[in-house]
Amino acid sequence: SVQTTSSGDTATFTPNIPIAGDYDVYAWWNCYNDRDENAEITIVDSVGTYTVNRDQRSDGADGCGQWVPLGTYNFAADTSGSVTIARHAPPSTGSSTVADAVKFVKSGLSIDIKNAHYYIWSAS
Repeated sequence: SVQTTSSGDTATFTPNIPIAGDYDVYAWWNCYNDRDENAEITIVDSVGTYTVNRDQRSDGADGCGQWVPLGTYNFAADTSGSVTIARHAPPSTGSSTVADAVKFVKSGLSIDIKNAHYYIWSAS
């Protein structure tokens, strides 16, 4: 998780896409009442560069503590694409902007990972 209060700070997520094509892109941030209500998110794919804004407040329109959809984008099979979350000069608001995680799901697939489970194996 990366959190900032400074205008101009960014966090970039660069995936290693295994198969070229359309991917649904999601971002996750934790809940806090005084987050940025206009976080700037820039997606770079094989076609171009796109900017969306999302409300990161606990009671904000986009929610928190869940996967927030950013849209569907076309990625090449490599590391040329990226998602950057930025705290930008106005209109960023609130005390901080946060970047916890970004996921890329091949369009048409339904993958919902809710929990990670760890087990300890013992020969006895």
